[in-house]
Amino acid sequence: MKILIIQTAFIGDVILATSFLELVAKKFPEAQISFLTRKGADIILDNNPHVHELYSWDKSNKYRSLFSIYNKLRRNHWNIIFNLQRFSTMGILCALLNAKEKIGFWQNPFSFLYTRGVSHHLPHYSYDNKVHHEVQRNQGLLQSISYDETYDTKDLKPRIYFKEETVKKMENLI
Repeated sequence: MKILIIQTAFIGDVILATSFLELVAKKFPEAQISFLTRKGADIILDNNPHVHELYSWDKSNKYRSLFSIYNKLRRNHWNIIFNLQRFSTMGILCALLNAKEKIGFWQNPFSFLYTRGVSHHLPHYSYDNKVHHEVQRNQGLLQSISYDETYDTKDLKPRIYFKEETVKKMENLI
């Protein structure tokens, strides 16, 4: 099984997306999980044991880099694409890729091309007047295909796997 997760926002959003990555890896332990993020935020994922392949989008050269990423991604036949982005560029990319399931937030202008959509609950309140954290909103994408499962996000925090040399550099700074 091949899964692609897309989160090309800023580094904080990618850090929060690591908890979603952990959930996906737990739900699909045998899957090859690829992750598309923006250049600069890729450092958060470059040592993650759940990421089979990491794709980096250079937004400084937005359209040329997007075309290059598209050419790399379209060669794959994805089982599932999870688009954590609500903006049009990644909605178009998701729509153009070959996947059995394309799952994202309805707030994306191209969500009508998804196989499943989930509300992002904007602003931070939902129909039940409860506050929803970004980790919980992302989790809703996975719950859209596994209705019978619930995930306790209290125990599921973002997780970064640092390289040994990075840990040593951080220790030297302290």
